[in-house]
Amino acid sequence: MVIGYQEVQRRDVTGSVSSVGAQQIKDVPVNSAAEALTGRLAGVQLTSAEGTPGNANVQVRVRGGGSITQDNSPLFVVDGIQIENALSVIAPQDIASVDVLKDASATAIYGARGANGVVIITTKKGIEGRTVISYNGFAGVRRISNTLGVLKPDDYLNYQFERAQQAGATGTGGLNSFKALFGSSNFNSDTLQRARNAPFVDWQDETFGRDAFQQTHNVSLAGGVKGTTYSLSLTRNLEEGIQRGSDYDRKLINFRFDTKATDRLRFGLNVRFNDQTTNGPGTSTTGSNTTSRLRNAVQYQPLSVPNFSGRVLDPNTFDDDFFQNSSLVNPILTIDNEYRRDKRRTFNIGGNVSFEIMKNLTFRTTAGFDVTNGDLGTFNGRYSPLLRQPAGNYQNLPTASISTGIQNTLNNSNVLDYSFKKGVHSVGLLVGEEIYQQRNTSQYIQTNFLPLDITAERALANINQGVLPTGQTSQPVLPTTDIPQDYRLLSGFGRATYSYDDKYLFTGTFRADGSSKYKPGNRWGYFPGASVAWRISREEFFKSLTMVNDLKLRLSYGKAGNNRIADFLGDQLFSAGSAPYALNHAIVLGSAATRLGNNNLKWETTTSRNVGVDLALLDNRVQFTADAYYNTTSDLLINRTIPAFLGYTTQTQNIGSTSNRGLELQLTGAIVRNENFTWTATANAAFNRGRIESLGTGLDERPASLGLGWHRPHPRLRGAGRPAGGPDVRLRDRLHQRPPGLLHRRRL
Repeated sequence: MVIGYQEVQRRDVTGSVSSVGAQQIKDVPVNSAAEALTGRLAGVQLTSAEGTPGNANVQVRVRGGGSITQDNSPLFVVDGIQIENALSVIAPQDIASVDVLKDASATAIYGARGANGVVIITTKKGIEGRTVISYNGFAGVRRISNTLGVLKPDDYLNYQFERAQQAGATGTGGLNSFKALFGSSNFNSDTLQRARNAPFVDWQDETFGRDAFQQTHNVSLAGGVKGTTYSLSLTRNLEEGIQRGSDYDRKLINFRFDTKATDRLRFGLNVRFNDQTTNGPGTSTTGSNTTSRLRNAVQYQPLSVPNFSGRVLDPNTFDDDFFQNSSLVNPILTIDNEYRRDKRRTFNIGGNVSFEIMKNLTFRTTAGFDVTNGDLGTFNGRYSPLLRQPAGNYQNLPTASISTGIQNTLNNSNVLDYSFKKGVHSVGLLVGEEIYQQRNTSQYIQTNFLPLDITAERALANINQGVLPTGQTSQPVLPTTDIPQDYRLLSGFGRATYSYDDKYLFTGTFRADGSSKYKPGNRWGYFPGASVAWRISREEFFKSLTMVNDLKLRLSYGKAGNNRIADFLGDQLFSAGSAPYALNHAIVLGSAATRLGNNNLKWETTTSRNVGVDLALLDNRVQFTADAYYNTTSDLLINRTIPAFLGYTTQTQNIGSTSNRGLELQLTGAIVRNENFTWTATANAAFNRGRIESLGTGLDERPASLGLGWHRPHPRLRGAGRPAGGPDVRLRDRLHQRPPGLLHRRRL
């Protein structure tokens, strides 16, 4: 397995590592590598925000998250190259193995990027001596498995009548409003009785009820001759979303070439291209009450009845009266009037050279370049609820926007690897340096006041078609370009390993990282790690137990940093044109500071402690691994409230700490294993308890807002003793206990 800049035998690992091989994921009928790995690695949690086709933005957490305000995503390394969000640009069929480094003794070799765990992916390569052409494909249908309970027409109408009675005849949402919407204010009238017996309109089924077809096709060509192997893989993924109007299309090319030029020189090349398009706005674009598709699907009135004028509203027509009283919109009409197309192209090229300088001493260099282009186009038509929000100055006219971004990444590492073995002693030394550079640029343009009948295609093809209404002198949102985010990391690292008689094992690592995200004086972070292991099964007193093939006890301790923070976090930033002042009897638009800078910001640091045991029984047919850990993260980057007389309300400071403690269990067994048939079963379980230990001196709670997009935001308190990264448990419990009818409680 790969544990950071080198490969080792699994039995020699002294840290906490979870692994999965190609055989376990290649036949899983999913389009996403993240989905294929879900539930297969103890202590690794993969979740999707809203089930968008393709699952391009899957959240990965290794042993919880230590940071409250910053990113807790792990580091991804593919064939020795660091790649952001690698699971979205690799096909499951191209993966040979996935190794996840979980404790700091293992991740400390990655220093500032290792606090959240490290996911190391190795892609497949060819086989010497033969050429293999293979096809792997599948097709299937997705269907929603569970929906929220909502009121039927009878209960819904009775509940709305009761609420209208409480408001009175002329009060807001009172009986007059009820009569205008449902045709009568007499509870026992024939009109309302017919409405109670009206067919139930299940908007969840209309919105999310389709059978979503998906298919994957993978063709690979692999082979080689003596000393040279190659592998070429072509993948096409097509997937419909269960939500109306959503789909996903991805095309992948993966090429790997390895050759042994001489007995001492090896060379490798990896080329990867990913082209994917995701259509559809998802369940919630902004998470607001008005624009949430999920909220409209569960709260919009579940029946169609004549109003006071006797007219039954066409479901394809916008009901302005109902919207004004409830801020709800027909969910089908909403989806058909909103367009979102997210196109991403990623090109990655990496190369490696290995040269044996002398016996047992090898020099390896690895370099990679990655470029990602993003193009997001959105359109909101005449019936989109976004246009009816007070903010935004849309004036009920269509709007369109185009957002583009380019991310360039350069990564290079150089290592010297020395190994020595004499008798019962084995020694390994590794030293190296690494540079990592990333540059992000983005542009954004938005046009309001488009013609009412314009289509999304026409609007995005020529976005400059807005006509300013009377009294409007300019577009509310002007085109913007962000300050280029140019981030650089320079590192030096080393690892030392020692084994005595394959019985007592030691691994020590150290890394120093200098990051451009911090100011001089705080740019360098130092991250040590150490682990020991005792192979009890090698002891004389244990050799009589022949059924036990391997029993190893592990203990580790280490520190790692988190560089996944925002750029310019400690800088004093200014907003142009936000501070008007008078000069020579004229108003001049000046610039004003938006926040108070802090040149003393430093690394968030995670300290990990781990104890584990590895057990193999019955000729290695049964393998069991258990790990218990306790991680603490200190110097959290938090916006702390400061006295308002300073001219600002908050400042980012290093205060507070969190902890994560847990237990991980994994059991693998070869139920049947012979020449013709193999049946292997794997089970794992993990328990993690995250806790905020401190938010700094004098600060016990940090207010926030819990808004899920389909109900009004609820207050959330983050404070000492509460879970890190989540709402107060008591608030969460109360939310889950709300009766189903509450989903329809809106003002009428």
